[in-house]
Amino acid sequence: MPIGTNLKGRLRNTNLPKTHGLLPVYEAVVNSIHSIEEAGLSPEQGKITVEILRSQQQDLELSGEAKRGPDAAKEILGFRITDNGIGFNDENMDSFETLDTEHKIAIGCRGVGRLLWLKAFGQIRVESCYKAENAKYWRRAFSFDKDYGVHKKDVQESEKNRNETSVYLEGFNKRYKEYARKTAGAIANGLFEHCLWYYIREGGAPNIYIIDEGGSINIDTVCQEHMLTSAQSETYDLKGHKFDITHVKFRNNATQYHTIAFCAANRLVKEETINGKIPGLFGRIRENEDEFVYACYVGSDYLNEKVRPERTDFDFEEDIGGMFSEDELTLQEIRQSVLEKAEAFLGSHLEQNKIAGRKRVDDFVAKKAPRYRPILTRIAEEKLSIDPATTDKDLDIVLHKELLEIVFWDGVAFIALM
Repeated sequence: MPIGTNLKGRLRNTNLPKTHGLLPVYEAVVNSIHSIEEAGLSPEQGKITVEILRSQQQDLELSGEAKRGPDAAKEILGFRITDNGIGFNDENMDSFETLDTEHKIAIGCRGVGRLLWLKAFGQIRVESCYKAENAKYWRRAFSFDKDYGVHKKDVQESEKNRNETSVYLEGFNKRYKEYARKTAGAIANGLFEHCLWYYIREGGAPNIYIIDEGGSINIDTVCQEHMLTSAQSETYDLKGHKFDITHVKFRNNATQYHTIAFCAANRLVKEETINGKIPGLFGRIRENEDEFVYACYVGSDYLNEKVRPERTDFDFEEDIGGMFSEDELTLQEIRQSVLEKAEAFLGSHLEQNKIAGRKRVDDFVAKKAPRYRPILTRIAEEKLSIDPATTDKDLDIVLHKELLEIVFWDGVAFIALM
């Protein structure tokens, strides 16, 4: 018996955090990458453009990515993503009209990407020129929105003799637009981070460009500017599950934060800052004459199974006990294993930071807080690897906490001897 689907109901039950407003755009680009591969094109032959559609008036709600004034960016109304992939042929159109389709499940597609489009954008339009089995080129166009689903469908023979598909994401929802990156450069950086795996895999990614009023940005150039050296990968086993780790040194990064990036189906899902979670891991790290910020990208079939349909987070048990505890993994277990691999990879890079951190502690105790001198030899060395930029107040809090802990255990030991 067929079961109907209520599109508006599905949208209500689809989660897209307000800070993830550009995720539907990035996912549309991933769809284009898959379309190019399905067409049998090499990365060199593939081309994707992401055009930022702006209003004619300047945006007065910029969030600090660009200064207000003559150079302020105009309000983003939507995006147009164009590729030369296989296009919306009959098979792909049937798949698009089937929610939760398994058409591309082998490459990590969950069949819910178009729902994310409608969470952040009011109207979707698609124009696709594709080659049919009879070797003729056809043009398929349709609209997609929450009120009517897929409608305004039109199919006719095309005057173009090439594959070309454009997806228009229009009517950017204010809830998401307010928190989204505004400038072409910031959007290009976000897209590169989301699609990093396609750039570090063997063969690379298609040619991807961000088109804005001020010109275009080649994501290949973003990749070259950001990465200090080639990424390095390794594989390890954790409770019978295989995990792949890719270590990346970013030369050009907007933050000083080192991160773990948890991925699923070759896409970025969530990031966590790991500053201070590894001794000596704070600030930028030096490599010869260069500096870099470290990022570690983690993927596995286990994470693919645990990712939520919207790919904004994972579903993990907080604490697993009982007969399945030997097989099931918590995020904390995965995180700890990754930190160990990251520390081993960074190795000697962290030594200078450790030395600088210990010197910061010694100088503070010698000049400003001599009361802590007697306990320094009793504090584990890794706890004394303090960020040199730490304020005197915060450093005093750290050392006072260690002092209280030592006094407590000394008191316990004294009572035990009585």
